[in-house]
Amino acid sequence: APALAGRIDAPALAVGTITAEGVRLSLRASGPRRAPAGAVEGRVALVREAGIERARQLTLRAGLAGSEGTLTARGFVPGLGTDPVGVDGRAVLSPGRDRLEVRQLAITYPGSRWALAQPATVDLRARAVDRLVLQDPPQSLAVEGGLGGSALALRIELSRLDLARLPVGLLPRAGVSGQVSGDVAVTGTPARPVVAGRVTVENGGYGSLAGIALSADGRWDGGT
Repeated sequence: APALAGRIDAPALAVGTITAEGVRLSLRASGPRRAPAGAVEGRVALVREAGIERARQLTLRAGLAGSEGTLTARGFVPGLGTDPVGVDGRAVLSPGRDRLEVRQLAITYPGSRWALAQPATVDLRARAVDRLVLQDPPQSLAVEGGLGGSALALRIELSRLDLARLPVGLLPRAGVSGQVSGDVAVTGTPARPVVAGRVTVENGGYGSLAGIALSADGRWDGGT
């Protein structure tokens, strides 16, 4: 069976104003196409942009054994807080290589950990997911559907999303609070999508304002 192995060790790599220090990357792959196996492991000690530290102690580990793939990534982002950010995932490809069953998915950042509620199947040909639910109780995010042929059929549901727990910098202004719930449906075609939904905010606040409750319905047809 064919085999491949490689390794990169670099004290520093630079692209434009971004510099990565202490870079280590190893790769190994083997086996026939019908049953491949491989692994990638990497580490970056420090990432700077224009001399400003953006991330440190970044690690990556990915593996493939036959039809099953795994991914683990960790790192510290000073702008988000002192706790690490990370992604963990595990998925299995169907024998026909047209479906991917996501069996594990977790996304962590300071103050939150979103985890997959139950396995979800991604149809690679239709570019759609049956229903992927991430939860960080009492928060919940669900995605269903996608692009089937030339038609859009996507639905996103939010439940009690805590604005105060979102990653720093994600909102345009700091100090915004509240719990957001709602659902958004995307239909139509990629050239002319139709977006319709309803969003509610409970216990909203900003600055000296508190106890705000909002409800909004909207529709956009891609042209108006």
